[in-house]
Amino acid sequence: MKKPIMIFSFILTLVLMCGLIFTNTSFTNKKVYAKGLDSGHIIVVGKGEVEAQPDTIRVSFSLKCKAETMQAGQAKMRESIKAVTEKITQYNKDAVVYTNYSSSFPVFEGGLLGYEFDSCLIATSPNVEDANGLVDAVVEAGATSVHSVNYLLENKDEAYIKALK
Repeated sequence: MKKPIMIFSFILTLVLMCGLIFTNTSFTNKKVYAKGLDSGHIIVVGKGEVEAQPDTIRVSFSLKCKAETMQAGQAKMRESIKAVTEKITQYNKDAVVYTNYSSSFPVFEGGLLGYEFDSCLIATSPNVEDANGLVDAVVEAGATSVHSVNYLLENKDEAYIKALK
């Protein structure tokens, strides 16, 4: 195994030396550098992989409601978001809940019947071990649907440094 590597290294060195000789001879007045870099630069390409435990759980979920007027629906949705946020943070004091998006639209059927409201919220927590508990809290708090449960690595710096090594 060492012999083919040595032969390959020798041939590669020979090719590079020939390239330097021909670019620096009197046959040409121009210097040619790889990728526009001047001499003295070395380009290194590599790949590193590191396994790391997730440090954050993120649950994406929706709240939906209906109301006869836009104002009543908005008030109802605000109350629902506040109640869900309080219930989740009571269950998990480290959880953070925020609204990802909200939408409202009129419902017609031979005339205006009312309005439907949909809000997508995200609950995050550093208590990764209790992911099922956070999902249960979201559902018990009144979520009409759970979109996704993701495990994340929020603090990537340490893993990045390990991968560089």
